[in-house]
Amino acid sequence: MYEDLTTTVPAVDMRPLPPSVLVTELGLPSTAAGELADEIGQRLLDFDLVGRPLWRESYSEKLPGPGGIHLPLSRWPVVSDPKPVVTTVSGGTVDADGYETSGVGGHILNRACGWARTSHSSDRLTGTLASPASSLYYIVAYTAGYLMPGQVAAWSAFLPVRVDGSTSYGEPAGWVRPSSRSVSLRFEVTTTGVMDLVEPVWPTVIGDTVASGTAVLTAREARELPKLQSAFLRLAAHLRATRKQRPGLESEKIKDHELVYGGADAAATLSESFRVLR
Repeated sequence: MYEDLTTTVPAVDMRPLPPSVLVTELGLPSTAAGELADEIGQRLLDFDLVGRPLWRESYSEKLPGPGGIHLPLSRWPVVSDPKPVVTTVSGGTVDADGYETSGVGGHILNRACGWARTSHSSDRLTGTLASPASSLYYIVAYTAGYLMPGQVAAWSAFLPVRVDGSTSYGEPAGWVRPSSRSVSLRFEVTTTGVMDLVEPVWPTVIGDTVASGTAVLTAREARELPKLQSAFLRLAAHLRATRKQRPGLESEKIKDHELVYGGADAAATLSESFRVLR
């Protein structure tokens, strides 16, 4: 697949889950399967199982015109407000009202008049082609990905927050989740501080700000990485299926990467749901 991608605003926290938290999410005892939990976490970080980074970043992606109405982006979920900005390599801007986002992750840009595959110049006097058609490329500026666990804190009285947020659990977060599930937006900390005793009235318009205590937050469209246990179990199942572990096998090594299973006795300490995956 063609891919010419530049990260314009990198993620602050790129670790999906610390191993200790991943063990808890999977229902594993803290004394067992630490290596496996770390392996899953690392593979999420390396995105070799899911095919793309999961964390929220901003990108500039150069894509060849497909010649149809769909222009797929390589990262998702895509933030739709503000909308991705599309320009051509020659500097022209595509009217934002002329295309819409679709797909589960909003990563497909649909344009009724299509995304041209080629461009060519012509003689304005005669209308004849002055040069052969050449491939047309579009440059899309957009934000995509999830907020990682640990980046977002549930609102609470006197909650300390900071710009750019935490890089690990237990540190002040850079995003806040309102206590009411009816509020779909997430709020990015744009002024470091400590929130008030009383929960603020959260804005409903993206880009609006709210002050709470000494902190200021801005409303954003953002998704949190789902922490559903089944998501990690599926990854673990995929690992087991692809590695085809033999009975009694304690470790495997490919080039410089080694996975230690913890020995045959480790299986006895796994939770029932996880043993099935072995």
